[in-house]
Amino acid sequence: MNIIAHKSKDGREQSLQEHGQNVAKMAASFAAPFGGEKFAERIGVSHDAGKNTVGFQQYIQAPDKNAKSPHAIIAAALNCQANDVLSAVITEGHHSGLHNVLDTITNVRAAFAERSQDIATAREHFSTDAINQIEIIPEFARKNKVFGQYAFTKMEFSCLTDADYQDTERFMRGYSPRSYNYDSFSGIYDMFRKHIQPWIDKDNKMVGENNQQLTKNEEINHMRTQMMLQCLNAGSNSRKGDIRTLSIPTGGSKTLSSFAYAIAAAKNDKSIKRIIVVIPFNTITTQTASVLREIVGEKNILENHSGFDFEDSKQGKLLQYASENWDIPIVVTTNVQFFESFFSNKPSKSRKLHNIVDSVIIFDEVQQFPANFLKPCIKCIESLAANFGARVVLSTATQPALESYFDTIKPREIIDDSESYVEPFRRCNIDNIGTIKVETLVKRIQKHKQCLCVVNEKEEAKAIYNTIGNSRCKNLYCLTTDITPYDREKLLCRIRQNLKDNEPCIVISTSLIESGVDVDFPCGYRELSSLDSILQTAGRVNRNGLRDCNDCTLFVFDGPQAKYRALRNGISKSQYDNMGDFGNRKSITKDILQKYDADSPKAIHEYFSRLYGYKGDGLDKFDIVKMASSKLIPFQDISQKFKIIDEDTVTVIISQTAEASELVGKIRNQTATKDDIRKVGKYAVSVRRSRYDKCLAASTEVLTTKICNDVEEPDICSLVDMGLYTGIGIIFDAPAA
Repeated sequence: MNIIAHKSKDGREQSLQEHGQNVAKMAASFAAPFGGEKFAERIGVSHDAGKNTVGFQQYIQAPDKNAKSPHAIIAAALNCQANDVLSAVITEGHHSGLHNVLDTITNVRAAFAERSQDIATAREHFSTDAINQIEIIPEFARKNKVFGQYAFTKMEFSCLTDADYQDTERFMRGYSPRSYNYDSFSGIYDMFRKHIQPWIDKDNKMVGENNQQLTKNEEINHMRTQMMLQCLNAGSNSRKGDIRTLSIPTGGSKTLSSFAYAIAAAKNDKSIKRIIVVIPFNTITTQTASVLREIVGEKNILENHSGFDFEDSKQGKLLQYASENWDIPIVVTTNVQFFESFFSNKPSKSRKLHNIVDSVIIFDEVQQFPANFLKPCIKCIESLAANFGARVVLSTATQPALESYFDTIKPREIIDDSESYVEPFRRCNIDNIGTIKVETLVKRIQKHKQCLCVVNEKEEAKAIYNTIGNSRCKNLYCLTTDITPYDREKLLCRIRQNLKDNEPCIVISTSLIESGVDVDFPCGYRELSSLDSILQTAGRVNRNGLRDCNDCTLFVFDGPQAKYRALRNGISKSQYDNMGDFGNRKSITKDILQKYDADSPKAIHEYFSRLYGYKGDGLDKFDIVKMASSKLIPFQDISQKFKIIDEDTVTVIISQTAEASELVGKIRNQTATKDDIRKVGKYAVSVRRSRYDKCLAASTEVLTTKICNDVEEPDICSLVDMGLYTGIGIIFDAPAA
């Protein structure tokens, strides 16, 4: 009898032996860089051993006539017989996801009791001889150094699942669709060097020929060039396992300087697999990917986040394949994608992990690491550097106080005397004007021809907008996440044009405008918030440095939000001010502004030191580090708890274009693809479920549902009453929860 692993639609059969050998060979090649090739070969051979059973062979030959015969648990049982629980966990989860180790042991015991004959038959395909762990498991995993066992298991799981997917895909299609044609890092370095060389030549000429004191612009350009050259030099001399901080002020070409470090390292060390740029927000991800595409070409860049539309790219299909396992030279992704892939138990998210080995990883805007998961994120970074040869760059203009949380490898700064660059790059003054009333704020804003005001809440932004709007102010805008990304981008285009043409322009916004949005106002107002948010807003004031710094000010104020929330929710202002983590951030910021210049390194360091000290155990809210460091690792529990974005929301589509209406129709008719669902984000608003139930349920059509607390609830909806969607977004009759 020919024991088969797969049968294609056109009747071709792949033998179990061929599939097992292919997967073992490919998985071993993936695992070789971190010393896990023998282990990977073992799980590759054993992962489908459970297909060597009567039940599975009957099912695969005639699936319409025979019941499914689960095969992964049989492979797990065979590995347990060899006293190899780690392989058992990986093989059991190669389709469904890694289970908790204790659950795998329980499931294996049940399999021995209920399917002993299947296990005996499957043993003909895979030997259960005891293994020598010293021979096949690296020391860091055996001794559990810096997440050693957890990270090794996840990496081996990645090697297996990616090899399994790829070999199955190749057989089912009859060919491999992954015909990549990327440039080498040597070629990419040459493209990058060609892009920056004119700056270097101009700087050399300017410094060499100019006997007079440099102008402000000349000094800025000189400093940019010098910081980039330091990054190139540091990258060329980098080593595996390096963790570096990169402290470059806003406007200092941080994106290109960090990439200079990475590409110089990749040119110098041929073992480097790829460059990965990790960013907190989709908007900055898109902006960074766009900049890098212009320099090194579209085919070498993967922009991987929830909002990216592969069909908009000429390399669409190949990039979509690359998004599954990051098999591409340069990846630009988000904190959510990166960290949740490391901590997820799912095969689809884990496939890419082995391609992080021996990479250069740039974490941009590192101060935006999620505070509730700060410690596990840092342990992830440390493990990738210490155990898997990664070089790491922690990049930001506002370097947080993270050094004390690194145990094995302490970060070192790339830029010499980084504090000396702060003052020259300052674009505006920051003036704390204290507590003011809404009426006072509105009057102050109206005195400016062009002004940005950033507040903490959506409804507050709308209320201020409406108050100013009553005076018929020309070119007044309100930006919140209650507006679809499609409409926000249209508004931003108009705002940029108004600013360029020196027309009146007043923008009331939430924090969404703070990061990755290229606007340049002569002045601004920022409601008291976290210090890094205030500094981000300051980056929108005199952003291009075309005005005198002394003529540009960001005014920091307090008052309107607390009063507004207190009135709506029936609590006192003092109670609101003291509410939870956000209240503490405001309190720390208020103290810092009284002691230091807001953008001084001392202010930033003390702010984050106090913030992290206040949170204490809250920096690992769900004890992820403890769980991942245990002997019997609960992989599934970790995956369920590590959710950077864990809001229960409903996606409300606004059918404002032909494409949006077409997407609604596809979802309604159940013909929507994954790409269609991804496109929905451009025309949709995410609404908290409590708010949706209270304000929108009667005005929408439910298109899909999901299970929440054992009850089916709306997941994706379409707004039916379009009168509720205005120029400032969805109008909610009831207040936000």
